[in-house]
Amino acid sequence: MIRVTIFLGSLFILINCQSQQNISKQLIDSIDPTNFEIISNQTNLKSKENASESGKVINGQPVTIESYPFMANLGFMNSTSYRFICGASIANENTVISARHCVENLGTNYNHTEYYETNGKLLVIIAGTSFINSSKVLKSLKSGQVYIIDKIDFTSQDDISLLTLLEPLTYSNQIGPVGLPNKSDETLINEKRVTIIGWGVTETGQISQELRAAESDVLNGNAFLVFLFCEGYQNENYCIKDLTVTQANVCFGDSGGPLLYKQNDKWTTYGVTSFGSATPTGQCINSLPSFYAKLPPSWALQKLQTK
Repeated sequence: MIRVTIFLGSLFILINCQSQQNISKQLIDSIDPTNFEIISNQTNLKSKENASESGKVINGQPVTIESYPFMANLGFMNSTSYRFICGASIANENTVISARHCVENLGTNYNHTEYYETNGKLLVIIAGTSFINSSKVLKSLKSGQVYIIDKIDFTSQDDISLLTLLEPLTYSNQIGPVGLPNKSDETLINEKRVTIIGWGVTETGQISQELRAAESDVLNGNAFLVFLFCEGYQNENYCIKDLTVTQANVCFGDSGGPLLYKQNDKWTTYGVTSFGSATPTGQCINSLPSFYAKLPPSWALQKLQTK
């Protein structure tokens, strides 16, 4: 079988919070609710040499944001649409974690006011909702659950980015932080059962408007399975494959979302959804592994632990 490797996913320097309010108000005032649509990058497939930007959970189950309040949706918003590009997870009230390839075309010197003036759109996260559809996005915008990104940080070391919000999140039962590993030992989840999560393309081949989650297995640490499936990518990434008959996996749009492991009854993120496999015609191959950038012992985890 011929296959290609795909990425699964696809901020701002301002002087005060009033600017977010002004720009958000401009955006709200310019929106026509009868002509507002949700757009996904699900068809934006690239080969290993020319990386892609999107993903969703195949064979997953619908879940509520109250169960995963750290989940956020990353995308571009303008007066007529919200273009969903990636998932993200809330690290603290000021920072979310996503994949580098979701935002690297914007650069680490990205200025959202200049970008808005030039392109008429903003890069934002939407927090506190299980659903990504027109009515829910508009409701989130009007209720202040859409947050402008102020700064982007990433390095060439891995597929991780840290996005700083212009205004801090307001925590609730629908918005809150994910747990971070308290040790920099990447092997703690080797051969463990973990949870993958995101919005988007499902086993039906269609975008899911509802947040979905599924369980899968970490192959790292199992020499035989690593040899069979991981092709050397396990050295820099977690190699994830559902070993049950369900064969759950991520697909276009899940990029940037967390790799979750429950510790002390709290969800902890150990990785960031990075890439998987697809056929030349753009269909995700859920029987093959997907790969997650390792949060421990990355620069990103070290930076978050100092905040």
